[in-house]
Amino acid sequence: MSKTTLPASLRVLRTLLILLSLAGISQQTSAVYRTPVLPEFTPEDIAKSCIELEREIAAQVPLTYSYKPGFYEDPYVGTAIFVGTTMAPVAYALLLVPAYGNFADRARNQPAEERIAILRRIKAEKHCFERDT
Repeated sequence: MSKTTLPASLRVLRTLLILLSLAGISQQTSAVYRTPVLPEFTPEDIAKSCIELEREIAAQVPLTYSYKPGFYEDPYVGTAIFVGTTMAPVAYALLLVPAYGNFADRARNQPAEERIAILRRIKAEKHCFERDT
């Protein structure tokens, strides 16, 4: 039985994937998937009026915006697919760049989204949405 060897491009890709997976394991593995968070109300939050709560929500909303291009508009994706298809399959590893961008973007947005959820919960408990008639 003869031992088969992988082409050089596949060996490089395999090594790159192993290194990236090890780097991901050494970082916060538990942060890969979101877990439900119980809202923690602080006394300062509870003491705020409905208008103050709404202003803080409005201030938090821009922190949830994402300016990352979509999958088909992302130049890294186009480059990876073009070069990987026409020249070197190892270029498909460039698809990891937008994947990491998605992960980092979600990690950046998560605290603001959770804060907005807490403030909306307080507004609901205070019945801020009701009008006095």
